[in-house]
Amino acid sequence: MLHSNPTIDKVGFSLRIDDLPDHFTHKSDVITWETQFWQNVFWPGFYKAPIDTTFAMYRPGGGHQNGNSLRSGPPYSAKHLPWYQDFANLSEEDSYYIQHSDHLITNWNSDKLPATVQAQLAKLRAQQSATN
Repeated sequence: MLHSNPTIDKVGFSLRIDDLPDHFTHKSDVITWETQFWQNVFWPGFYKAPIDTTFAMYRPGGGHQNGNSLRSGPPYSAKHLPWYQDFANLSEEDSYYIQHSDHLITNWNSDKLPATVQAQLAKLRAQQSATN
């Protein structure tokens, strides 16, 4: 896809949201957030959607751009493993990671979402309600 589409800077996996466990605190928030990335079909099996720190192939010399990106659809979807953790029963290592991670980057790993994420989710929900 990178070779045949010179305007695309990177191509990566979409993230599964169809099997998130009920114990995940932010399950409905993640579904709301990720649904936006399945809307703009670029090519069969690929969606025009930004990719931040998720696994992706980058155009050489292109730097780290989030916007001109494609996400692959199933079966080339990935599980974002932190969304499957039971935060009430974390290992010592996972607990340490969450306590010491940058919460501006690891938005979904705390009981309360950052205000900026909450605002973006409210906007997405309003847009989704308007189209339904």
